[in-house]
Amino acid sequence: MPIERMPDPLTLIPGAEQALTALEQAIAATGLDARLLALCRRRTAETNGCGDGPAGATDGCGDGPAGARTAEERAVLALTDAVTRLDPVPDQLWDRAATHFDQRELAALLLTVAVAGARHRLTIPTRRGNTMTRTYDGFTEAERGAMKERARELKNGAKESEVLAKIAEMSGTDRELGEALHTLIREAAPGLTPKLWYGMPAYARDGKVVCFFQPAAKFKSRYAVLGFSDEARLDDGDMWPTYFAITELSAGVASRISALVGEAA
Repeated sequence: MPIERMPDPLTLIPGAEQALTALEQAIAATGLDARLLALCRRRTAETNGCGDGPAGATDGCGDGPAGARTAEERAVLALTDAVTRLDPVPDQLWDRAATHFDQRELAALLLTVAVAGARHRLTIPTRRGNTMTRTYDGFTEAERGAMKERARELKNGAKESEVLAKIAEMSGTDRELGEALHTLIREAAPGLTPKLWYGMPAYARDGKVVCFFQPAAKFKSRYAVLGFSDEARLDDGDMWPTYFAITELSAGVASRISALVGEAA
């Protein structure tokens, strides 16, 4: 007769459950959409053979991973698949995810996969069936709502402070241009959110990068570059520029950039 399996390992090691719960709280505090985190947890559970997964049928994701509707959802699923299976994560897949999420948000997704996987590897060997991955639930709905609002405020503030810190690390003309462009873009398009994108100051709409500043020192170029993504929609006939070399922010250049950013926003 088989020996009876042990109870939940997290209950046998003092502080273990609290440590995982604290990590889950820290992930939630990044401000990344809870729906995307739930989708990430469920996909991890499915990949690990844990049935419906921790998000169950009530995470607001419609008919599950196969029914992912948005580009962000598809990026989350692709990244989760690769990380859960310990694939090397191809550059194309990573770039796709980085288009939608900044480094803090990517860290939240990676940690979500790691924590969910850790819980699965505790429940499966001990044969505790379809035990769901747990999340911290010690607050009222009103308290959770207030925490989410505060997390969003901190997230937006943190993103701009990260951009300003990155600009402050630059030197010479790069720093002068970075500071001037930041002020100009914030004035011309206050709706764009500052964020770092591949270590460069960037400005996003609904999480998607619209334009970015590439300092000359980044790739040891002769000049800095102001670039616009396809989200800027600067379409003009059959061909139009999206990258602009900048050596000095004269009044004329500033006026032109202001107009471009305003159009892109």
